[in-house]
Amino acid sequence: MTALSRVIVERDLAIALGAETDPIRAARLVLRTASAIEGVDGGFVFLHGMGQPFGLVASEGLSNRLETTLSALPNDITSARAAFGCEPTRRRFGKSKPIDKVAEAEGFRAVFAFPFVRAGMNAGMLGLLSRTRTGLPQGTRRSLEAISRIGGTGIRMAADRARVDAELEEKNIFLRESYHRIKNGLQLLCNLLLMEAGNAGDAETANLIIQTERRIASVGLAYDLVANEAPRGRISAADYLRALAAATMDSLEREHGSPEMEILIDPGIQLVAETAIPLGLLVNELITNTLKHAVSPAEKGRIALSLSQDEASMLLRYRDSGKDKGWEVAEQGTSFGGTLIDFIGRKLAASIERSSVNGGVGYSIRIPHESIEGRFSRRNRYRQAGLFQSGDGSAEPA
Repeated sequence: MTALSRVIVERDLAIALGAETDPIRAARLVLRTASAIEGVDGGFVFLHGMGQPFGLVASEGLSNRLETTLSALPNDITSARAAFGCEPTRRRFGKSKPIDKVAEAEGFRAVFAFPFVRAGMNAGMLGLLSRTRTGLPQGTRRSLEAISRIGGTGIRMAADRARVDAELEEKNIFLRESYHRIKNGLQLLCNLLLMEAGNAGDAETANLIIQTERRIASVGLAYDLVANEAPRGRISAADYLRALAAATMDSLEREHGSPEMEILIDPGIQLVAETAIPLGLLVNELITNTLKHAVSPAEKGRIALSLSQDEASMLLRYRDSGKDKGWEVAEQGTSFGGTLIDFIGRKLAASIERSSVNGGVGYSIRIPHESIEGRFSRRNRYRQAGLFQSGDGSAEPA
Protein backbone atom coordinates (compact mmCIF):
# COMPACT_ATOMS: atom_id res chain seq x y z
CA MET A 1 0.00 0.00 0.00
CA THR A 2 1.44 3.35 -1.05
CA ALA A 3 1.66 6.32 1.28
CA LEU A 4 -1.08 8.13 -0.66
CA SER A 5 -3.48 5.21 -0.60
CA ARG A 6 -2.79 4.76 3.12
CA VAL A 7 -3.73 8.41 3.76
CA ILE A 8 -6.94 8.00 1.72
CA VAL A 9 -7.95 4.88 3.67
CA GLU A 10 -7.28 6.60 7.00
CA ARG A 11 -9.20 9.69 5.94
CA ASP A 12 -12.24 7.72 4.75
CA LEU A 13 -12.27 5.64 7.94
CA ALA A 14 -12.10 8.73 10.16
CA ILE A 15 -14.95 10.41 8.25
CA ALA A 16 -17.16 7.30 8.42
CA LEU A 17 -16.52 6.79 12.13
CA GLY A 18 -17.21 10.46 12.84
CA ALA A 19 -20.84 9.98 11.81
CA GLU A 20 -21.37 6.62 13.53
CA THR A 21 -23.54 6.33 16.64
CA ASP A 22 -23.44 2.54 17.12
CA PRO A 23 -20.21 1.08 18.57
CA ILE A 24 -20.87 -2.36 17.08
CA ARG A 25 -21.27 -0.94 13.58
CA ALA A 26 -18.18 1.19 14.18
CA ALA A 27 -16.15 -1.87 15.21
CA ARG A 28 -17.30 -3.80 12.14
CA LEU A 29 -16.33 -0.85 9.94
CA VAL A 30 -12.83 -0.92 11.42
CA LEU A 31 -12.61 -4.68 10.84
CA ARG A 32 -13.75 -4.35 7.21
CA THR A 33 -11.18 -1.63 6.60
CA ALA A 34 -8.37 -3.71 8.13
CA SER A 35 -9.47 -6.90 6.36
CA ALA A 36 -9.16 -5.15 3.00
CA ILE A 37 -5.39 -5.03 3.48
CA GLU A 38 -3.46 -7.86 1.86
CA GLY A 39 -2.63 -10.66 4.26
CA VAL A 40 -5.43 -9.91 6.73
CA ASP A 41 -8.18 -12.55 6.73
CA GLY A 42 -10.41 -11.49 9.60
CA GLY A 43 -10.19 -10.30 13.14
CA PHE A 44 -11.93 -8.98 16.19
CA VAL A 45 -12.23 -5.89 18.37
CA PHE A 46 -11.93 -6.15 22.13
CA LEU A 47 -12.87 -3.13 24.26
CA HIS A 48 -11.93 -2.98 27.90
CA GLY A 49 -14.59 -1.79 30.32
CA MET A 50 -17.42 -1.61 27.78
CA GLY A 51 -19.21 -4.70 29.00
CA GLN A 52 -21.60 -6.76 26.90
CA PRO A 53 -22.67 -6.49 24.18
CA PHE A 54 -19.80 -4.19 23.21
CA GLY A 55 -16.90 -6.10 24.80
CA LEU A 56 -16.11 -8.22 21.75
CA VAL A 57 -17.02 -7.81 18.08
CA ALA A 58 -15.75 -10.39 15.57
CA SER A 59 -15.57 -9.93 11.82
CA GLU A 60 -17.88 -11.83 9.52
CA GLY A 61 -16.66 -15.20 8.32
CA LEU A 62 -15.07 -16.45 11.55
CA SER A 63 -16.22 -19.90 12.55
CA ASN A 64 -18.63 -20.33 15.41
CA ARG A 65 -15.98 -22.27 17.33
CA LEU A 66 -13.42 -19.46 17.05
CA GLU A 67 -15.94 -16.77 17.88
CA THR A 68 -17.16 -18.72 20.90
CA THR A 69 -13.56 -19.10 22.12
CA LEU A 70 -12.99 -15.36 21.75
CA SER A 71 -16.25 -14.55 23.54
CA ALA A 72 -15.22 -16.73 26.48
CA LEU A 73 -12.31 -14.40 27.29
CA PRO A 74 -12.88 -12.47 30.54
CA ASN A 75 -13.74 -8.85 29.83
CA ASP A 76 -10.61 -7.32 31.28
CA ILE A 77 -7.41 -6.09 29.71
CA THR A 78 -5.12 -8.30 31.80
CA SER A 79 -6.66 -11.43 30.35
CA ALA A 80 -6.50 -10.01 26.84
CA ARG A 81 -2.81 -9.18 27.21
CA ALA A 82 -2.13 -12.65 28.57
CA ALA A 83 -4.00 -14.25 25.68
CA PHE A 84 -2.58 -12.21 22.81
CA GLY A 85 0.06 -9.77 23.98
CA CYS A 86 -0.99 -6.20 23.27
CA GLU A 87 2.05 -4.98 21.38
CA PRO A 88 1.82 -3.91 17.71
CA THR A 89 3.91 -6.79 16.53
CA ARG A 90 3.53 -10.24 15.05
CA ARG A 91 3.03 -13.30 17.17
CA ARG A 92 2.93 -16.85 15.91
CA PHE A 93 0.55 -19.24 17.54
CA GLY A 94 1.82 -21.45 20.29
CA LYS A 95 0.27 -24.62 21.60
CA SER A 96 -0.43 -23.62 25.18
CA LYS A 97 -3.51 -21.39 24.93
CA PRO A 98 -7.01 -22.50 23.82
CA ILE A 99 -7.33 -19.58 21.42
CA ASP A 100 -4.11 -20.64 19.66
CA LYS A 101 -5.27 -24.20 19.20
CA VAL A 102 -8.67 -23.20 17.80
CA ALA A 103 -7.26 -20.52 15.46
CA GLU A 104 -4.57 -22.86 14.15
CA ALA A 105 -7.15 -25.57 13.59
CA GLU A 106 -9.16 -23.07 11.54
CA GLY A 107 -6.19 -22.49 9.23
CA PHE A 108 -4.77 -19.25 10.64
CA ARG A 109 -1.01 -18.90 10.96
CA ALA A 110 -0.68 -15.80 13.13
CA VAL A 111 -2.49 -13.10 15.09
CA PHE A 112 -1.39 -9.48 15.07
CA ALA A 113 -2.47 -7.44 18.09
CA PHE A 114 -2.70 -3.64 18.03
CA PRO A 115 -3.64 -1.84 21.26
CA PHE A 116 -6.25 0.89 21.64
CA VAL A 117 -4.73 3.59 23.82
CA ARG A 118 -6.90 6.17 25.53
CA ALA A 119 -5.58 8.84 27.91
CA GLY A 120 -2.28 6.96 28.07
CA MET A 121 -3.93 3.69 29.13
CA ASN A 122 -4.63 0.51 27.21
CA ALA A 123 -8.36 0.46 26.48
CA GLY A 124 -8.60 -2.65 24.30
CA MET A 125 -7.18 -3.93 21.08
CA LEU A 126 -7.64 -4.76 17.43
CA GLY A 127 -6.78 -8.39 16.76
CA LEU A 128 -6.14 -9.41 13.14
CA LEU A 129 -5.79 -12.96 11.86
CA SER A 130 -3.78 -14.13 8.85
CA ARG A 131 -3.82 -17.42 6.95
CA THR A 132 -0.77 -16.59 4.85
CA ARG A 133 1.59 -14.41 6.85
CA THR A 134 3.64 -14.75 9.99
CA GLY A 135 5.09 -11.25 9.68
CA LEU A 136 4.10 -7.80 8.44
CA PRO A 137 5.95 -5.55 5.99
CA GLN A 138 6.78 -2.17 7.42
CA GLY A 139 4.23 -0.30 5.24
CA THR A 140 1.44 -2.73 6.10
CA ARG A 141 2.29 -2.49 9.77
CA ARG A 142 2.10 1.31 9.67
CA SER A 143 -1.28 1.14 7.96
CA LEU A 144 -2.67 -1.24 10.57
CA GLU A 145 -1.28 0.87 13.40
CA ALA A 146 -3.05 3.92 11.96
CA ILE A 147 -6.30 1.97 11.51
CA SER A 148 -6.02 0.80 15.11
CA ARG A 149 -5.40 4.33 16.38
CA ILE A 150 -8.28 5.86 14.41
CA GLY A 151 -10.56 2.90 15.02
CA GLY A 152 -10.07 2.84 18.78
CA THR A 153 -10.95 6.52 19.08
CA GLY A 154 -13.88 6.24 16.66
CA ILE A 155 -15.42 3.20 18.38
CA ARG A 156 -15.18 4.85 21.77
CA MET A 157 -16.78 8.04 20.47
CA ALA A 158 -19.57 6.01 18.85
CA ALA A 159 -20.17 4.34 22.22
CA ASP A 160 -20.25 7.75 23.89
CA ARG A 161 -22.77 9.00 21.34
CA ALA A 162 -24.93 5.91 21.84
CA ARG A 163 -24.88 6.51 25.59
CA VAL A 164 -25.79 10.19 25.17
CA ASP A 165 -28.59 9.31 22.73
CA ALA A 166 -30.02 6.80 25.20
CA GLU A 167 -29.90 9.38 27.99
CA LEU A 168 -31.53 11.97 25.73
CA GLU A 169 -34.32 9.58 24.77
CA GLU A 170 -34.96 8.80 28.44
CA LYS A 171 -35.17 12.52 29.20
CA ASN A 172 -37.39 13.09 26.17
CA ILE A 173 -39.85 10.48 27.45
CA PHE A 174 -39.88 12.18 30.85
CA LEU A 175 -40.37 15.61 29.24
CA ARG A 176 -43.20 14.40 27.03
CA GLU A 177 -44.93 12.94 30.05
CA SER A 178 -44.41 16.22 31.92
CA TYR A 179 -45.83 18.19 29.00
CA HIS A 180 -48.81 15.84 28.83
CA ARG A 181 -49.57 16.45 32.50
CA ILE A 182 -49.16 20.21 32.09
CA LYS A 183 -51.57 20.11 29.14
CA ASN A 184 -54.12 18.17 31.18
CA GLY A 185 -53.79 20.64 34.05
CA LEU A 186 -54.29 23.59 31.71
CA GLN A 187 -57.32 21.89 30.15
CA LEU A 188 -58.85 21.43 33.60
CA LEU A 189 -58.22 25.10 34.35
CA CYS A 190 -59.88 26.10 31.07
CA ASN A 191 -62.95 24.03 31.92
CA LEU A 192 -63.19 25.64 35.36
CA LEU A 193 -62.94 29.11 33.82
CA LEU A 194 -65.69 28.34 31.31
CA MET A 195 -67.93 27.13 34.15
CA GLU A 196 -67.14 30.32 36.06
CA ALA A 197 -67.95 32.44 33.00
CA GLY A 198 -71.36 30.77 32.80
CA ASN A 199 -72.04 31.76 36.41
CA ALA A 200 -70.77 35.34 36.04
CA GLY A 201 -73.26 38.03 37.03
CA ASP A 202 -72.69 40.27 34.02
CA ALA A 203 -71.54 40.02 30.42
CA GLU A 204 -68.38 42.09 30.91
CA THR A 205 -67.07 39.81 33.65
CA ALA A 206 -67.94 36.71 31.63
CA ASN A 207 -66.11 38.15 28.62
CA LEU A 208 -62.95 38.80 30.66
CA ILE A 209 -63.00 35.24 32.01
CA ILE A 210 -63.47 33.79 28.51
CA GLN A 211 -60.56 35.86 27.18
CA THR A 212 -58.37 34.48 29.97
CA GLU A 213 -59.49 30.94 29.10
CA ARG A 214 -58.52 31.47 25.45
CA ARG A 215 -55.04 32.63 26.40
CA ILE A 216 -54.54 29.60 28.61
CA ALA A 217 -55.87 27.34 25.83
CA SER A 218 -53.21 28.71 23.43
CA VAL A 219 -50.53 27.68 25.92
CA GLY A 220 -52.12 24.26 26.35
CA LEU A 221 -52.13 23.69 22.59
CA ALA A 222 -48.34 24.11 22.46
CA TYR A 223 -47.86 21.57 25.23
CA ASP A 224 -50.32 19.20 23.55
CA LEU A 225 -48.35 19.23 20.29
CA VAL A 226 -45.02 18.76 22.07
CA ALA A 227 -46.35 15.89 24.18
CA ASN A 228 -47.94 13.98 21.30
CA GLU A 229 -46.11 14.80 18.10
CA ALA A 230 -42.82 16.59 18.59
CA PRO A 231 -39.47 14.87 18.02
CA ARG A 232 -36.89 15.99 20.60
CA GLY A 233 -39.23 18.54 22.13
CA ARG A 234 -39.81 20.61 18.97
CA ILE A 235 -43.02 21.33 17.10
CA SER A 236 -43.75 22.58 13.61
CA ALA A 237 -44.49 26.31 13.68
CA ALA A 238 -46.85 25.84 10.72
CA ASP A 239 -48.89 23.11 12.44
CA TYR A 240 -49.03 24.98 15.74
CA LEU A 241 -50.01 28.42 14.41
CA ARG A 242 -52.57 27.00 11.96
CA ALA A 243 -54.24 25.01 14.75
CA LEU A 244 -54.11 28.00 17.09
CA ALA A 245 -55.61 30.37 14.51
CA ALA A 246 -58.41 27.92 13.73
CA ALA A 247 -59.23 27.46 17.43
CA THR A 248 -59.28 31.23 18.07
CA MET A 249 -61.48 31.88 15.05
CA ASP A 250 -63.92 29.11 16.02
CA SER A 251 -64.30 30.46 19.55
CA LEU A 252 -65.19 33.98 18.34
CA GLU A 253 -66.97 33.24 15.06
CA ARG A 254 -70.55 33.35 16.34
CA GLU A 255 -70.20 36.74 18.01
CA HIS A 256 -67.76 38.54 15.73
CA GLY A 257 -67.91 36.81 12.34
CA SER A 258 -65.34 34.79 10.46
CA PRO A 259 -62.96 36.72 8.17
CA GLU A 260 -60.99 34.98 5.45
CA MET A 261 -57.55 33.98 6.63
CA GLU A 262 -54.35 33.45 4.65
CA ILE A 263 -51.48 31.73 6.50
CA LEU A 264 -47.99 31.46 5.02
CA ILE A 265 -45.41 29.87 7.32
CA ASP A 266 -41.96 28.57 6.50
CA PRO A 267 -42.36 24.77 6.85
CA GLY A 268 -38.80 24.46 8.12
CA ILE A 269 -39.35 26.48 11.29
CA GLN A 270 -39.32 24.30 14.40
CA LEU A 271 -40.10 25.65 17.86
CA VAL A 272 -39.42 24.45 21.38
CA ALA A 273 -42.36 24.83 23.75
CA GLU A 274 -40.84 27.82 25.52
CA THR A 275 -40.64 29.69 22.20
CA ALA A 276 -44.01 28.50 20.88
CA ILE A 277 -45.91 29.70 23.97
CA PRO A 278 -45.12 33.45 23.73
CA LEU A 279 -45.43 33.30 19.95
CA GLY A 280 -48.83 31.64 20.27
CA LEU A 281 -49.97 34.26 22.78
CA LEU A 282 -48.97 36.99 20.32
CA VAL A 283 -50.96 35.40 17.48
CA ASN A 284 -53.94 34.79 19.75
CA GLU A 285 -54.04 38.45 20.80
CA LEU A 286 -53.64 39.71 17.24
CA ILE A 287 -56.52 37.59 15.92
CA THR A 288 -58.71 38.32 18.94
CA ASN A 289 -58.23 42.07 18.62
CA THR A 290 -59.05 41.92 14.92
CA LEU A 291 -62.25 39.95 15.50
CA LYS A 292 -63.35 42.17 18.39
CA HIS A 293 -62.48 45.59 16.97
CA ALA A 294 -61.87 45.42 13.22
CA VAL A 295 -64.52 43.15 11.70
CA SER A 296 -68.15 42.27 12.23
CA PRO A 297 -70.53 39.57 10.99
CA ALA A 298 -71.86 42.07 8.46
CA GLU A 299 -68.40 43.06 7.23
CA LYS A 300 -66.41 39.96 6.47
CA GLY A 301 -62.76 41.05 6.48
CA ARG A 302 -59.50 39.35 5.74
CA ILE A 303 -56.48 38.35 7.83
CA ALA A 304 -52.99 37.53 6.53
CA LEU A 305 -50.46 35.84 8.82
CA SER A 306 -46.91 34.83 7.88
CA LEU A 307 -43.81 33.62 9.67
CA SER A 308 -40.37 33.42 8.08
CA GLN A 309 -36.80 33.32 9.28
CA ASP A 310 -33.27 34.14 8.24
CA GLU A 311 -29.93 33.57 9.92
CA ALA A 312 -30.49 36.32 12.47
CA SER A 313 -34.19 36.31 13.35
CA MET A 314 -37.77 35.17 12.86
CA LEU A 315 -40.24 37.63 11.32
CA LEU A 316 -43.95 37.47 12.15
CA ARG A 317 -46.16 39.56 9.85
CA TYR A 318 -49.83 40.17 10.52
CA ARG A 319 -52.33 42.18 8.47
CA ASP A 320 -56.09 42.68 8.60
CA SER A 321 -58.42 44.57 6.29
CA GLY A 322 -60.87 45.85 8.89
CA LYS A 323 -61.36 49.11 10.73
CA ASP A 324 -58.46 50.23 12.92
CA LYS A 325 -60.52 52.00 15.57
CA GLY A 326 -59.91 49.32 18.15
CA TRP A 327 -56.18 49.42 17.47
CA GLU A 328 -56.06 53.09 18.41
CA VAL A 329 -56.97 51.96 21.91
CA ALA A 330 -54.17 49.38 21.80
CA GLU A 331 -51.69 52.04 20.70
CA GLN A 332 -52.59 54.14 23.75
CA GLY A 333 -51.88 51.19 26.05
CA THR A 334 -55.37 51.07 27.50
CA SER A 335 -56.15 47.64 25.97
CA PHE A 336 -54.91 44.61 27.89
CA GLY A 337 -54.37 42.76 24.60
CA GLY A 338 -52.15 45.54 23.29
CA THR A 339 -50.29 45.70 26.59
CA LEU A 340 -49.74 41.93 26.51
CA ILE A 341 -48.34 42.11 22.97
CA ASP A 342 -45.85 44.78 24.04
CA PHE A 343 -44.92 42.81 27.18
CA ILE A 344 -44.22 39.60 25.26
CA GLY A 345 -42.28 41.57 22.66
CA ARG A 346 -40.00 43.00 25.35
CA LYS A 347 -39.43 39.58 26.87
CA LEU A 348 -38.34 38.24 23.47
CA ALA A 349 -36.25 41.36 22.72
CA ALA A 350 -38.45 41.73 19.63
CA SER A 351 -38.88 44.85 17.54
CA ILE A 352 -42.56 45.64 16.91
CA GLU A 353 -43.73 47.87 14.07
CA ARG A 354 -47.40 48.84 13.76
CA SER A 355 -48.83 50.35 10.63
CA SER A 356 -52.17 51.23 9.05
CA VAL A 357 -52.64 49.58 5.66
CA ASN A 358 -55.67 50.39 3.49
CA GLY A 359 -57.83 51.04 6.53
CA GLY A 360 -56.59 47.91 8.28
CA VAL A 361 -53.76 47.25 10.68
CA GLY A 362 -50.34 45.73 10.09
CA TYR A 363 -47.85 44.27 12.56
CA SER A 364 -44.25 43.28 11.86
CA ILE A 365 -42.61 41.54 14.82
CA ARG A 366 -38.97 40.55 14.44
CA ILE A 367 -37.61 38.13 17.08
CA PRO A 368 -33.80 37.70 17.20
CA HIS A 369 -32.62 34.09 17.37
CA GLU A 370 -30.06 35.07 20.00
CA SER A 371 -32.78 36.21 22.40
CA ILE A 372 -34.54 32.83 22.07
CA GLU A 373 -31.27 30.89 22.42
CA GLY A 374 -30.12 32.95 25.38
CA ARG A 375 -33.37 32.47 27.28
CA PHE A 376 -34.28 28.92 26.45
CA SER A 377 -31.58 26.78 24.84
CA ARG A 378 -29.52 26.10 27.96
CA ARG A 379 -32.44 24.31 29.59
CA ASN A 380 -33.30 22.47 26.38
CA ARG A 381 -29.83 21.57 25.13
CA TYR A 382 -30.04 17.86 25.98
CA ARG A 383 -33.58 17.68 24.61
CA GLN A 384 -32.41 19.11 21.31
CA ALA A 385 -29.38 16.76 21.23
CA GLY A 386 -27.06 19.68 20.53
CA LEU A 387 -23.88 17.88 21.67
CA PHE A 388 -20.34 17.73 20.39
CA GLN A 389 -17.69 15.25 21.43
CA SER A 390 -14.54 16.59 23.04
CA GLY A 391 -11.13 15.12 22.42
CA ASP A 392 -11.40 12.72 25.34
CA GLY A 393 -14.85 11.50 24.26
CA SER A 394 -16.82 13.42 26.89
CA ALA A 395 -19.95 15.40 26.02
CA GLU A 396 -19.74 19.16 25.75
CA PRO A 397 -22.64 21.56 25.22
CA ALA A 398 -22.93 23.15 21.81
